[in-house]
Amino acid sequence: SVRGFITVPPGLFGSFTEEQGFAIEDSTGGIYVQLESAISLQLGKEVRVSGRLAEIAKLTVISSRIELIEQLSQQVAVQPADITTGAVSAATEGRLVRIQGTITRPIGDDRPYGYKIFLDDGSGETQVFVPVSTGIDPLAFPGLQVGRRLAVIGFSGRFNDTYELIPRFTTDLA
Repeated sequence: SVRGFITVPPGLFGSFTEEQGFAIEDSTGGIYVQLESAISLQLGKEVRVSGRLAEIAKLTVISSRIELIEQLSQQVAVQPADITTGAVSAATEGRLVRIQGTITRPIGDDRPYGYKIFLDDGSGETQVFVPVSTGIDPLAFPGLQVGRRLAVIGFSGRFNDTYELIPRFTTDLA
């Protein structure tokens, strides 16, 4: 059983995770909650989640059910931690973070799952994965080209052996 504040709304990463989960964070860390059924929870809402530890493509998650999620009274807008592109790793997995860097490769089209953008601030290249289910279409942004600077806020996640940053909203890209 863990408790934290919603940083990724339920179902937002569905094209990537193939389920209806969400992410939570507190002062000690963050984690993704795997959920098969849809639930309505506000961004920033405090919840207590019970379940079992599991994995989605090596991303550590809590596998839960709607009846094991308790909405608590607090509401907090979790602020992203500023980190370097090379710091996206197991140490940041589950947390809301912000990186800034230069786009190093053309946008990768990985539909129907999403898109890949690669950034480097000099500390190491990082993959930004944009799930189709977020409604963000990086190909529609003419400024997202190799050599341009980009700041991204997102969930620090993992897909198999690749640590990546996953934005939630169009406003997470600047």
